[in-house]
Amino acid sequence: MMKDQGQSLSPTREKILDSFCSILVEQGLANATVTNIAEKAGVSKVLIYKYFGGLDGLVKCYIQRGGLFPKLTNFEQILLNETSLENLQYIWYLKFKQISINYKESNEYKALIEEGLLSNSKVAASITNVIDGEINSFFKQLSPIEGIDMEAISALLISGLSYLCTFEKKNRLFLGDTFPSDQSWNRIDSAIKTIFSSLGKAK
Repeated sequence: MMKDQGQSLSPTREKILDSFCSILVEQGLANATVTNIAEKAGVSKVLIYKYFGGLDGLVKCYIQRGGLFPKLTNFEQILLNETSLENLQYIWYLKFKQISINYKESNEYKALIEEGLLSNSKVAASITNVIDGEINSFFKQLSPIEGIDMEAISALLISGLSYLCTFEKKNRLFLGDTFPSDQSWNRIDSAIKTIFSSLGKAK
């Protein structure tokens, strides 16, 4: 489970979140009920409601602290203050490279994204709302590139990554190669780099 190092929770809350993660990956979100999570964590269901307000609140806490959409480092903030086009392109690329890595390596986020995209459940709606909020917070960190709709470009990239995650376990073909493979992920990274390095150069 990816964790935001800037946040810390009590051991009991950590245990509950880890139990949720374990059930999510091994059995799917449909089995990640308050009862099952409490049983796996060895705690009372009352504690889950006390700490998180229920399953929706638990999912929200899990997504918000997980770091799927990375924060700026001090070095990146310094680069952004210089506001050159090259710096902006570089920072946007680095952030999306990290998002791509997170999508690639986090089985629990793949399960959440798949549920959010394909299910009509109340929890699925909560997942998409929280992820959308995290995406908006992510955008607010980054300086815009003049004359470029960075939110639309970013939305297309994130949508593409989310779509790929929904059929990763099905071993579907992607550009002639079985997805996922290191080669296919390297091609995705190269494409992201090309997109951001070309922004602002052809208006």
